[in-house]
Amino acid sequence: MNSILFVLFSIGYVVACAVTDGVDNRLIFREHAAEPYSGDWKKELFKKREWAVIGLSFLIFIGVVAPVVASYAIGGARYVFIFLAVECFVSWDMIFGKIVFNNWFADTPSIKLPGIGWIHMPLKFNLLLRLVLGVVFIYAAAVL
Repeated sequence: MNSILFVLFSIGYVVACAVTDGVDNRLIFREHAAEPYSGDWKKELFKKREWAVIGLSFLIFIGVVAPVVASYAIGGARYVFIFLAVECFVSWDMIFGKIVFNNWFADTPSIKLPGIGWIHMPLKFNLLLRLVLGVVFIYAAAVL
């Protein structure tokens, strides 16, 4: 029963983070929300240092590090794999796309890597990759 509650809480957490991310982006970008990330207006915004701090703190720390640490504290490695599987199956990118672009499939998952630049991944490939990773994480949780 504890595992079921943990899964439900994890789903709620990931959905809440995705909605918060989408609403924040909608508020920050306002009339530029529907523009692509490679557009001039957003390129200028992303050059600012505070954007890197926001991205690292929200997407990396709040989105991954803090819940993984909490999962481990609650139930060990098994709960970490369960949380990671939930994170794979709940499509943050689709929720974000619906809020920011008014289209579930409009977001192009992207990341800016230092020295490399922007890497854009097609949403369908991203969803397939997350599905495979989710299955791997479920298997890892079941083996433990």
